[in-house]
Amino acid sequence: MDWLTIRRKLRTHWHILACTEHPQQSFSAKSLKCRTRILGWAVCGGVALVVLACLLNFSIFPAVNPISDTFKASIISTELRKSALEGAIVDRNGLAITQLATTSETMGAVTHDYAYSFLLGYNTTTYGARGLRDTFGTYLYETLDQDSRGATLQLSLDSRLQAFCYDEILAGEEGSVIVLDNKTGAVLAMTSASTVPYSLNELSDFLQESVAVDGSQLDRATQVLDPPGSVFKVITATAALEMPLAEASYVYNDTGAYAISDDVSIYNASHAVYGTLDLQQALSYSSNVYFSYLTESVGYEQMDVTAQSFLLGTDIVLDFATLHSNWTVDNTDPVAYVPCGFGQGSTLVSPTQMCMWMQAIANGGLLCLPHVVDSATSEEVCVYQGQVETLQIMSAETAETMKNLLYNVGEHYDLGDGIAAKTGTAELSDGTCHIYIAGFTDEISFIISKNHGTYGSTLRDPATQLVAFWENLNAI
Repeated sequence: MDWLTIRRKLRTHWHILACTEHPQQSFSAKSLKCRTRILGWAVCGGVALVVLACLLNFSIFPAVNPISDTFKASIISTELRKSALEGAIVDRNGLAITQLATTSETMGAVTHDYAYSFLLGYNTTTYGARGLRDTFGTYLYETLDQDSRGATLQLSLDSRLQAFCYDEILAGEEGSVIVLDNKTGAVLAMTSASTVPYSLNELSDFLQESVAVDGSQLDRATQVLDPPGSVFKVITATAALEMPLAEASYVYNDTGAYAISDDVSIYNASHAVYGTLDLQQALSYSSNVYFSYLTESVGYEQMDVTAQSFLLGTDIVLDFATLHSNWTVDNTDPVAYVPCGFGQGSTLVSPTQMCMWMQAIANGGLLCLPHVVDSATSEEVCVYQGQVETLQIMSAETAETMKNLLYNVGEHYDLGDGIAAKTGTAELSDGTCHIYIAGFTDEISFIISKNHGTYGSTLRDPATQLVAFWENLNAI
């Protein structure tokens, strides 16, 4: 029944109520009064339902509407931030990373703030919040002691290693360095340098200057996605080993070119020709020709399975960031998917995720998701404890084979005893190159990435210096 019909019936109904004079044909006054009362109750009931809906919507009754509860929590957090003193932030050894804030309007000054800026971020009523100061704001600004100071956040970082990575490894160049503990995934160092120097102690200056420079506020360790270059060859090799291919399939004659269609061929860097190669030699020389052949031998289906086991194309939620990557490949077109096998094409990934690949290989195929917060304590009570989350991404047998292959690559690079590695050079659409060296020792995994360079091989010396510095720290 449409609204017009209903309205006409109502009009007729009320006309009968008002105009009929004969008792046999009309409603009595008593009946009219009764019906009017019922109508009044209906109206009141409708109003009550509307009021109840409003009460539920604005969560006057607690824990009814999660959306409004989140809104209320945000208001409470903002108000607490206005009056709370920021909690302390210390490294794995208890050394202060931040000085104690003296007022609720300020954050604690950061010791060596450039090295920590992207990771720690900020939390202010003026500029909002980013980084750990945002993610762990509940503990730093809301879990208060009797002095209205937030909980103490203990990080897994070593402040000495962090400073070394920023000062000596990045040395003023745009890029990032990540170091992970092989057995736990704990972040031992994570530092980035952008196109605009990022000082937390001079936050307003950075934010004003960086607005005019595209991408300058992105963390080079976690937020900048580029092709992985030849570091991806460890995934292609893993895919072959997990099948596994027949032994003879690992040998290929590199003539310097590999045709993937009638008009598209793949070449090695500097058009080098390596001749007959096995998997070990192909990794050491980083032959694009060999890995194009290997990608087609493995096939897209197995490549896809292995890439997904390495969490490519999956958002990885960590305690300091959410890592994104792209693994969207046209599996019907070799021109699209074969270049992915040696780290070019449409594959995009962050340096942190590449470091995770190395950690898993070093740890028998068991990936430990990186974490940077060990604990939060308030008045000597632990209010947060970091957890180690793991995922087996390859068989232990394959991991052991890959481990030995990469240790031999490290020897080929003259990195010294006990350093496994793979370099990578990602050619970008703007003509620049993003260079990497990723590797591991028995204790740590690492990656050094620089946004402007020539070849990943130029990072061999910094990798050796990084490992030596860590070993010296542990020898003290």
